[in-house]
Amino acid sequence: MRDAFHEQLKGINDWIVEMANLVETAVDESTTALLEADVRRAEQLLTADAEIDRL
Repeated sequence: MRDAFHEQLKGINDWIVEMANLVETAVDESTTALLEADVRRAEQLLTADAEIDRL
């Protein structure tokens, strides 16, 4: 039982780390898109946001 709990906890931790990494990248990219007025990059971010939403 304890092993199963720790395995599930690790899975949750991995999921959170993956989501945090995607969000960090999105924030960096969106800041760049805003500062450079890069509409193409901003549109790509909208598409990439679906990946974060999937999690």
